[in-house]
Amino acid sequence: MTLQINNDSRVVATNIKRLGFEEAGELLALAQAHTQLPCKVIDDGCHERAEVVLKLAISAGIDPLLLRRAFVFNTDVGGFLSMQKPLIEPIKEWFKIEREAGRLHTGARYVSNLSVFVVDEYGALRAEAMPTIYLDDTKDATWGVGHVAVMVGNYVVDTAFHHPITFAEWQSAMNLQGMIPLVGNIRSLPELHIEELDELGINKISRALGSVFEDRTSETQEQKLTKVDLANLYQLLDDHQKTAFFDSLFEEQIKAKGLYSREHWTEVYPGPLTSRGENYDEFCPSKRADIKLFLAKSSPKKRLETSLEILRPFKDYERMILGYRYEWFSSEAKA
Repeated sequence: MTLQINNDSRVVATNIKRLGFEEAGELLALAQAHTQLPCKVIDDGCHERAEVVLKLAISAGIDPLLLRRAFVFNTDVGGFLSMQKPLIEPIKEWFKIEREAGRLHTGARYVSNLSVFVVDEYGALRAEAMPTIYLDDTKDATWGVGHVAVMVGNYVVDTAFHHPITFAEWQSAMNLQGMIPLVGNIRSLPELHIEELDELGINKISRALGSVFEDRTSETQEQKLTKVDLANLYQLLDDHQKTAFFDSLFEEQIKAKGLYSREHWTEVYPGPLTSRGENYDEFCPSKRADIKLFLAKSSPKKRLETSLEILRPFKDYERMILGYRYEWFSSEAKA
């Protein structure tokens, strides 16, 4: 009898661990088959890709209770999350051919479908629609602030991978210590994913919690807190304290303007980051309110169309790299 109970326990544990695995595989296949979604160009646009993938999940009838967004944030200025580009071999080949043909010089223009790309002084491509995006043949895509993807149950659906992966596998692919992992249910604030903190992350969280719980500062600084300790302390935070906690945790990034300081942790929810490319000094609460109002009033169809339109230069770049027709114009000819 005891043996049977243990076997049942192992079956239950396995089922919990594999929660959402089949649905995640189905969703990844849908995303990779989508004709407008750039799956393999990961240099930027992760929020918009996540928005599209979530809409595909809901349209496919996947249980919304299984759906979450997974975030990893870099808390240090000067550090970078990085991940190998899925298309790195065809990218290297494309850039090699263009260089050898003498076409990859400053000011030259490439037109793929409806997108225009201009070669900068370093030989990289800049999309006219998104000039801050840097497209080149380095092996890794890098992000100074963070990365986001969709979770289905216990599995991350990131189109850079060929199959669903666990959060731990996803996080370890990004090659940076001390990342802060967050997981957010749909229409709710993201929460710390304390399970996936490494030692450096634990220390950072401990210091930030110490700045919030002033009466416990000595406790959080002098004792080595476990993940269970951190989870218990974090659960005691009210919304105001959570704002103070995240301000302390990301203070360096905020001061360096890597993250907006807008009482952001009470406003930021797991949704698309629509402020990319904004001038930090011109960004203001009224703009944030306008964006939130637009998102609130937009239908799912409109939000999907908006995300795909933002991603269009990435898709056109992907098509060009994979051999679809494009046009090249010399900077001299244009002049």
